[in-house]
Amino acid sequence: IAAFLAGATIEDAMRRLCDAHGVTYDTQYSSISKLQAVLYQPSKQIEIISQSENKHITVWGDTRNKADHGKFGEITHTEVVSMIMGVRSFIEKHLP
Repeated sequence: IAAFLAGATIEDAMRRLCDAHGVTYDTQYSSISKLQAVLYQPSKQIEIISQSENKHITVWGDTRNKADHGKFGEITHTEVVSMIMGVRSFIEKHLP
């Protein structure tokens, strides 16, 4: 449940980050990966999130998907705690 909630939280934070920066995204079909793709586009000089944050978000999205699909045996306690701490840090940095 914690992985699911942390995933929903990062998704919401990325929507708010898009809104704050005037970045357009599909409001009906937004997902972690789709929001991530609009926030980090180095080829278009759009780097609202860093390369490092982008990599972390990919891992968090994978963890959330495992939780969403009931693959609890594939998620470790350490992975979920790291995700929660990382999401919290991301929000504190980008959405004070």
